[in-house]
Amino acid sequence: MSEDLTKKLPRTDSEKITLILTTVQNLEARQDNTDLRLSNLEKRFDSLDQKVEERLYDTRPIWQKAVAAIAQLQEGQTRSQEGQNRLEGEMRDIKISLRNVVRHVEILNDTMLKIQGEYRDLSHRILDVELEHQKQRNSQT
Repeated sequence: MSEDLTKKLPRTDSEKITLILTTVQNLEARQDNTDLRLSNLEKRFDSLDQKVEERLYDTRPIWQKAVAAIAQLQEGQTRSQEGQNRLEGEMRDIKISLRNVVRHVEILNDTMLKIQGEYRDLSHRILDVELEHQKQRNSQT
């Protein structure tokens, strides 16, 4: 069943040297194949690297424009926020001023009502005085 592997070993020095040379040649051939494969892989890698670089040059301007546009949007948003804050402050000032105007108008209305009341009172008193004066004149005649 199992063979004796020692029977296959070379017996003479010449056979041994031939076996060693054959083994070395096989190893060298394998090394050459490996080197060839590595060389092919390096070429493919260099080609892929070059394609990536080319694509970067294609997309880099687009990326730079996008970054610049985002920066402009952020600046605009900041300015807009500052403007909104200013408007809110001005609106508060306007509300305060409007409240003061309303207060002054209410005071003016109250004053006008008092004056009208006093005028009505004076008007009635004058009419009473005139009527009294006319009665006195009529009684003298």
